[in-house]
Amino acid sequence: MKREAHALEEEVMAPRARHAGAALELVPPQQPRQQRDSFLAFGWFDVATCVLDPERNLQFFTRSAQDLLGIEADDVGKPFARITLPFDDRKLATDVAAVLIDGIAVERIIRGQSGRWYKRSVFSYLSEGNTTAGIVISFVDVTENQRAAERLEQLTTRERAVIEEVVAGHSNKVIAFKLAISRRTVEYHRQRAMSKLSVATLAALIRLFMLASLRLFVTTIHE
Repeated sequence: MKREAHALEEEVMAPRARHAGAALELVPPQQPRQQRDSFLAFGWFDVATCVLDPERNLQFFTRSAQDLLGIEADDVGKPFARITLPFDDRKLATDVAAVLIDGIAVERIIRGQSGRWYKRSVFSYLSEGNTTAGIVISFVDVTENQRAAERLEQLTTRERAVIEEVVAGHSNKVIAFKLAISRRTVEYHRQRAMSKLSVATLAALIRLFMLASLRLFVTTIHE
């Protein structure tokens, strides 16, 4: 099971690894070296990211953000709230205002108009004088993770309890003892759960659980 976990971790990290040597493209390209270095240091160029000034105007963004959000260089300098985004994200403006006030990052799972799901993060970044220099908004695709979580929601409370023990590596005998049920009952719930989830092997089951659990912890620009 440790091998399964390691394999899935590599799978989740693969897109970022592929771009580890990619060129950093910001729009507009003329940005202070400190800001560009920050993007390079944290791998932000591989994430759809927008940076706002303290007045909440769009300051610059990554090419990934341009592709995902449909924003253009002409949008730089405009209030970000006036830019139409392809998401149902009614709390974005509220979250930006809150982060500007208290500096506490906010993350939400939102759905795009395309039907894909994203983890949207909002947090502040500081200037050299340790004052708020602006707001960073990032969007990380977590569609596969969200769909895995939705599949698990099909399970009953008992089925979920049994399957969680299975994923933890426990035998039917141990599960029966821990849940105070018979081994036959364990086998029944295990078979029903795997049928509902459309998984035939333990490896596939573990992968599904890991994808669901990683929904809120997918590697993003602030780790």
